[in-house]
Amino acid sequence: MSQTTNIPEFILSYPMGPALRKWIGIPDSSYKGTDAGIPTGDQEAAMGTWLQHFASESPLQSPTQFTDIIEELVGMHLAVPALQLIGYFPDLVDADDFRTQFQVGNAAMIGGDLSLAEAAFERAQHLLPEETAPYINLAQIYFHDHRDADAKTWCLAGLEVDKNNFKLWETLAAILGAEVGADSLGKEILALAEKKSSWAGLSLGAEIVSPDVPEVKLGYLESLYHQGLRETNFLIELTAVMGAAGHLDRIPPVVWQADKLGGGALPWQLWIHAAQAQLGLGKNDLCREYLEKVRRYPQLPDSVPAILDQLQQEASDSAPSHSH
Repeated sequence: MSQTTNIPEFILSYPMGPALRKWIGIPDSSYKGTDAGIPTGDQEAAMGTWLQHFASESPLQSPTQFTDIIEELVGMHLAVPALQLIGYFPDLVDADDFRTQFQVGNAAMIGGDLSLAEAAFERAQHLLPEETAPYINLAQIYFHDHRDADAKTWCLAGLEVDKNNFKLWETLAAILGAEVGADSLGKEILALAEKKSSWAGLSLGAEIVSPDVPEVKLGYLESLYHQGLRETNFLIELTAVMGAAGHLDRIPPVVWQADKLGGGALPWQLWIHAAQAQLGLGKNDLCREYLEKVRRYPQLPDSVPAILDQLQQEASDSAPSHSH
């Protein structure tokens, strides 16, 4: 294992996960990448070159360590170094571990080795058929290779596992568009979505049929809501469409009921939709109350605080309201 004093400064300052730091031999006291920005293309290339040399002198020791590092490299957009490690240490590629096969597939897909990606994702799907990610990636690989029949097969198989997966519906729509033509695509998606009882498919089909009339999509979704559908992702889509259609007054009751009946924390998106609705209805105090609920959520996406700040500013700039 290399000593910290022999590790270049740019490696010590490169943002990376704990498994990679441990392999390289960087103690927490010497690591400087916590607050580093997103690496440039040149920095990624330099990191990849250095890792290639390092791997030749410091072999990985176990399948678990191998998988942890491949997963981190994929997350760091370093697919090529990940593929190199796969080639260096084939004995550490566990053929019976879902996470290993899935991360090998990710590295291969991003790195351009689609045959390896296909084999790894098929193995991953065999190991854990209830997980949708391999279906999504296989469908995308086949669609990219103009193997539409295979792509369609994996889309439909994936929708049997998760009938409301947007990525599968979008890939399927791209395939069907070539089969039936743009004029018939929306109706084709709607018919298939109704057969599968999929709100995500109905949402996509309605958007294709009437992209400029959100009332059409809202009609499909509200019908399901009145039939008792309360899945949280569905409620996020429903309230977003209510906002797009201008029915702000319908959003707070949906969120209120979900909060009362849900028995747990609502998705933060629902509270943002409710805050936006209250702001549009002139109920600024409720808007601010809902924004504070969102701020208390852990691990919000990086883009969310700016949205909250903007809504907070709009609520402060407009006339005060008395909603209670």
